[in-house]
Amino acid sequence: MKGSFGEVHAGLQQSPFFMSLIFQDPRNLSNFGSSMLFLATTAGATSIFTPNAITYTSPVVGGFQGSALFSFGGVAGNFQSGRQYSTSLSYHGAGLGINAAYFNGSAGGTVSTTPSTTEGLTGELIGATYTIGSFTAKASYTKIKVAGGKNEDVYGGGLDYWSGRIST
Repeated sequence: MKGSFGEVHAGLQQSPFFMSLIFQDPRNLSNFGSSMLFLATTAGATSIFTPNAITYTSPVVGGFQGSALFSFGGVAGNFQSGRQYSTSLSYHGAGLGINAAYFNGSAGGTVSTTPSTTEGLTGELIGATYTIGSFTAKASYTKIKVAGGKNEDVYGGGLDYWSGRIST
């Protein structure tokens, strides 16, 4: 549902944390040095795909935009099992972009997927971009904590150049 108040979506969703990670990753989700690589190898598809979720994304106001996700999770007798929530806040204006995002997911739940989308996971991200003409500089920090597993601190930085041409 889309309107002047923002957008609301329900069902299988990509979390605001993951969407921020895509935008902010200086390595453009490459197989080497990308924040995505650490997320996928430590937590499967948790935070990438969130089942049974509701997402709200605000309209852009003064360059700021926020997004929030809530997934109910729950099994009989344990409504915290599989519950996930995520938020993001971004600012874009005058060539500057700043992103901050958070994800928290409890392990378990009734949804069974391959790869798993219900690992116990906490993710935090902060990053900035600055664009001048065809050049964009990016820097980011992502912290991924998997319950009973690996914890990763990923620092990234890079430059992009876009010529505006696509060769065939």
